[in-house]
Amino acid sequence: MEKFRSQVVKLLQCEASSNALLSMTKVQHFDKNKIYCRDRDRCQQWCYVLDGLVGALYYYENHPPYMHWMTLPGQSFTGTKHEYSDSSHDLDIYILKDTRLAVIHLAELRRLMEIHAPIMRLINILRQRRSTIGDLKLRVMSHPPTERYRETLKHLPAIPATLNNKQLAQYLNIDPKTLYRSRRQELGR
Repeated sequence: MEKFRSQVVKLLQCEASSNALLSMTKVQHFDKNKIYCRDRDRCQQWCYVLDGLVGALYYYENHPPYMHWMTLPGQSFTGTKHEYSDSSHDLDIYILKDTRLAVIHLAELRRLMEIHAPIMRLINILRQRRSTIGDLKLRVMSHPPTERYRETLKHLPAIPATLNNKQLAQYLNIDPKTLYRSRRQELGR
């Protein structure tokens, strides 16, 4: 919570706004491999990852699951496909490592954003960070499967350093054997 508290205080630069946001935020702990929110559930929470790792898996028929997004410590997500949606839209949101989340209900967060401009500014900064990561992932995914690992190392180096092989293959939507060959090729460079 201290990391979140320090980021809130630093970015908000307003004691009243900081206290309002922190007073409505609860810290929750989740064990690895637990499901935070199932497909079609209505989990209308805004979450800031204090420690751990969270990812959203999409299940295609007759294909391995695809990791639509993942969230590292210091990043935020909602319990929905995207923050303007009311449902998870076929995504199961998993806790990928033991995780602590700072959680606030979306309706309460929206109310605070209307009252406190600094809170709106903080949420917009976190949204922009998430959007930038999403854009970088789209850039990676535009490459053929055999090049995605190399592109991820170039544009999103924290991802391969954080995910295990199975998770990384899901994130890049590639076969684990393709990932293995790509890693070997990069080691040879």
